Amino acid sequence: MKYFTIEPTGSLDNLVLREGQEPTPENDMDVVVKIKAATLNYKDLVLGLGWLPLNNDGAEYVPLSDGAGEVVSVGSAVEDLAPGDRVVGAFFPDWQDGAPTGNERALGRELSGMLSEFVCLPAHAWVKIPHEMSFDDAAAFPCAGVTAWNVLCEKGDVKPGQTVLTMGTGGVSMFALQIAKAAGATVIATTGGSEKEVILRDAGADHVINYQQSPDWDQEVLRLTNGKGVDVIVEVGGAQTFQKSLNAVAFGGHISCVGVLAGVDGMADPTNIIFKSLSVDGVFVGNTRMLREVMNFFQDKGLRPIPDAEVFAFENAGNAYARFAARSHSGKVTIQFP
Repeated sequence: MKYFTIEPTGSLDNLVLREGQEPTPENDMDVVVKIKAATLNYKDLVLGLGWLPLNNDGAEYVPLSDGAGEVVSVGSAVEDLAPGDRVVGAFFPDWQDGAPTGNERALGRELSGMLSEFVCLPAHAWVKIPHEMSFDDAAAFPCAGVTAWNVLCEKGDVKPGQTVLTMGTGGVSMFALQIAKAAGATVIATTGGSEKEVILRDAGADHVINYQQSPDWDQEVLRLTNGKGVDVIVEVGGAQTFQKSLNAVAFGGHISCVGVLAGVDGMADPTNIIFKSLSVDGVFVGNTRMLREVMNFFQDKGLRPIPDAEVFAFENAGNAYARFAARSHSGKVTIQFP
């Protein structure tokens, strides 16, 4: 089989195509899947550049956490999966349900990832794909889709009539926009580009604020909500946007911190957390139950993840990384396998 490795030494030029032995089930509960599609997330970029430690004990690093494909072989004790089944891998293979412990291991970080023609994982790490869902769409869910679901439906409990703020056109934000709209909420989205304004409106955003034209976007949020503020903020910016999020959220509102796309430098005054009686939490993806639930939600609502305009062949995975690093994408950047 063919697979990619990357040396996290500060350059994406270290992505290398290699050849190896196709895996077979190592124990009676293993399942081997031929990967058909994989997608990138921001964490793949920062791990590839060495901005975060891999925590993989120096093992050969195969990147990407999100991949879907077809089962080709199973261990002797596997009962729920069989060759030919269509499946997607869970971001944290061993976190099935409940609260995290802090010891979860992620694909494409502590564990070998999905940028490989074949992947072997325990049966409980694979979730069946709904019948009408493509491999490309299924591969979009494990990180970004689950994170958005965790923010809005597990932590935020978004309800019809509420207002949700999303930031940008990355995977988590686009999933959050779709979920919030399907749940009956009004969505205010921020972006820095006029072309992406169109993408956000086409995806269903009720209001779009261009922060290049309106640097004080928090004041624009208050204007759009008649001074009330938004009920839930999907905070992907980090330290440089957090103060404005505190200003823009409503009394009793909820901020879920899921990213640091605007950088880690910055200060925020926590006073509003107290005087607005806010709920603030951190969300790091979610468990396998959530993966199953968000895929079923999309299937039931007739939705599909929003893909980036460009799709890349497996051999051109480096170009997919480059597009992601340039932040020229909107939605999920997909790699299709032969």
